[in-house]
Amino acid sequence: MVGLCLTLIAAAPSCAPPLDRSAFVACVLERNPEILAARARVRAAQARITSATPILPENPEITVQIAHRQSASASALNWYVALAQPIEIGGQRGPRLAGARAEHDADAQRAKHTVRRVIAGAEAARLGWLAARERQMLVASLEEALRKLAEAVAAHAQSGVASTLDAEVAYAEYVLFAERRAKLELEVAAESSRVAAALDMEKAPEITGGLEPLAIADAVLARPIDGSEAPLARAARADADAHRAAASLRRRSRVPSPTLLFTAQNDGFDERVYGGGIAVRIPLPDPVGHAAIGEARMEDAHAEEAEHLAADEARRGAAELERAIATYASLRARQALYPADRVAGARRSLLGLADAVASGRVTLREVTPARQALLGLLEAALDARVAWALASVRVAELGDALVLP
Repeated sequence: MVGLCLTLIAAAPSCAPPLDRSAFVACVLERNPEILAARARVRAAQARITSATPILPENPEITVQIAHRQSASASALNWYVALAQPIEIGGQRGPRLAGARAEHDADAQRAKHTVRRVIAGAEAARLGWLAARERQMLVASLEEALRKLAEAVAAHAQSGVASTLDAEVAYAEYVLFAERRAKLELEVAAESSRVAAALDMEKAPEITGGLEPLAIADAVLARPIDGSEAPLARAARADADAHRAAASLRRRSRVPSPTLLFTAQNDGFDERVYGGGIAVRIPLPDPVGHAAIGEARMEDAHAEEAEHLAADEARRGAAELERAIATYASLRARQALYPADRVAGARRSLLGLADAVASGRVTLREVTPARQALLGLLEAALDARVAWALASVRVAELGDALVLP
């Protein structure tokens, strides 16, 4: 999954508007700084594996010395060459490589969590922007209807059909809706800023699509809840493996690593001398020497700590997913309260109230309860759609089911 995400980052298309959901997510993968930083961390972890791969712990070292020897009767050029090569005989390479691979796995799982979290946040910003624009369009249309209603009631008041109080009330309702539309413009601007931040742009591009929930959320409901596969839980288990490998490396480091020595020299007056040897550090027990016992025990303790953190993350992830699924299922069931034909009919009826008052079929006082009920229905239906869509994002995030382009 992480490799797929990182490959998509490099291969994502340019963020040319308008952006549907697939292009929007691809743009986030391409530009978001958090995802790019996570990608860099995974590359750094891969480089640590490469650095732990060599068989020899160090490169060989060569020493060359030259001297001039002279006596009363003769002189000679003396030279000395020594080659030293450290080798490990305690099996340190295995745990060193295992530790680097475990650290890579941990960073990769954290990168996966970052990608999942950032995409979910970007999806929430996208849905928030779409919801704010839809609210703005609803209020703008109702504002126009209330303006016509206020004009109709004012005309009736002048002709004596309606009271002056009704005209004042109608105008007040129109002004309040105009103020509400102005506030919604600020909300749209704020949601646009969230989208721009997710895309690391100065200005958000045009986004298409509606307030539909992610279909993949329904598939999560059919799967058993398993928090142990959550990225942070897997990262913590990888941390434990890395600490265990480090503890093994500390213990194996107590085995002395010898250095093989090979020498050749021209000594005295053209006397050739060849030889070899071995240099070994003498291990002394703690506290006289440094036996790395404390470091090994420290790594063991960190490994145990990471295992407990992994179990905690698994329990917490399962609980969060269970709550998210319950919320999603509840909001999905609530959609039955707002069938599309009823919501569309309520909107038509609400927009037609001004004409009904202007024609004299009903009075302002008669339409006020109907207007409040119809407006409440439209707002509740929109809020339910937004909440359902956001709940689907949360389920897909926690269920590791966010569909990437």
